[in-house]
Amino acid sequence: MNKTLCIERKHFDIEPWPGAAADPLTLRHGFVSDGEGLAVDFMDIAYPQWVERERCEKDETLLQVIPYVLVRWQDLLFHYTRSKLVGDERLRGMNSIGVGGHPELVDDSPGARVKDIIRAATYRELQEEIGIPSNQIARLSYLGIVRANQTPVDRVHIGIVFGAVLKPNSKIIPSEEMMDVVFVKTDKIDQSKLETWSKLVLASAH
Repeated sequence: MNKTLCIERKHFDIEPWPGAAADPLTLRHGFVSDGEGLAVDFMDIAYPQWVERERCEKDETLLQVIPYVLVRWQDLLFHYTRSKLVGDERLRGMNSIGVGGHPELVDDSPGARVKDIIRAATYRELQEEIGIPSNQIARLSYLGIVRANQTPVDRVHIGIVFGAVLKPNSKIIPSEEMMDVVFVKTDKIDQSKLETWSKLVLASAH
């Protein structure tokens, strides 16, 4: 059975990491800038564990940790629609500016911290989802975390947000889970049609 990386939800609802925003509502719904990596470091003591995906999707005491990457080419931002082939049917038909997915056991290694697992998962997902190997990425920067509480899928995930800048000669090869793929200026994106995380991140981190 597939397993994914989770942390205990209570640690991000009740016990903010050092230096986090004072308003607890921001921690539960919104994007929190965290350039120093305090949130991801805090996850090391939030009981990280590999849990069966089927359980994670229904257990709101856990948060699945998901890398969520904003991909830029020159001054344009990657934008797409999630196709009917997306594994989670709750996301089908939604527009997104984030590339990512669940960490897998292959991303782990002896002695790895949460941030190491997430970074490994990020590079793997960029290769799998848009055909971009690490040597085509000019810069990968950690930006912060994103959370939402509007829907059941929101409430069991926490996003680790990165910004990836592609090299000029990079070529995107999108997976079958994506359609209507474009690079676009941020002010041309229709935010009303974006999935929740994309809305929150675009409003704060672009």
